[in-house]
Amino acid sequence: MHDAWNTYASRLRDKLSHLKAPANDWTTDELVMYLRDYKRRNARTIQCRLAQLRFMSEHPKMPVQLHADRFTLVNSFYLYAKYRETVEGKAATAVVNDHKAIRVLGDFLGIPREVWPTAPTPLQSDERWLPTPEQVYDLLHADYAPRPNVSYENALVKALLLLDFGVGVRFPSEAHALRLRDFDPERHLLVVTEPKKSGRRRTLLLEPE
Repeated sequence: MHDAWNTYASRLRDKLSHLKAPANDWTTDELVMYLRDYKRRNARTIQCRLAQLRFMSEHPKMPVQLHADRFTLVNSFYLYAKYRETVEGKAATAVVNDHKAIRVLGDFLGIPREVWPTAPTPLQSDERWLPTPEQVYDLLHADYAPRPNVSYENALVKALLLLDFGVGVRFPSEAHALRLRDFDPERHLLVVTEPKKSGRRRTLLLEPE
């Protein structure tokens, strides 16, 4: 395995040789500007990526060398990812954000995406739990606060649950982003903002009944 990696690493070094190694140093502020102004990522996504990069760089056993030359960065991430999967025994769902964050940094530094190790695929089950109509009915007709008949909180929770199950608005991010101007009652249209997808908007048709 070690010899095989050395062979691949040699090819990888040749591939990265034209990318002005060593790379110019960069700051967190520059990365934030790139993600915010060029890639249009929202503030929450940016903070998640920065936190993941910081976590990888401070790993006690196999830290990722974020400010090294491009080859060392890719190599240290490969060793980090291998360590997390084999030694720490982390599942695919636990390391997927590592791969997302490092590719974002790679894009910022001009590193081709094909040089990064492929993220593991989480195991998918063919079985999905869906609530029965009776369970949804009970959920929408339950009370969630004291004195429910005069409780604003109780009415709000019910309205959000109805949006989630009845309309298809993701809770809580899309529900929180809704504005009155997004609803057109005459045409039965609701325009939904998707904060997790860089503010993309989609239009839903609300059936009269």
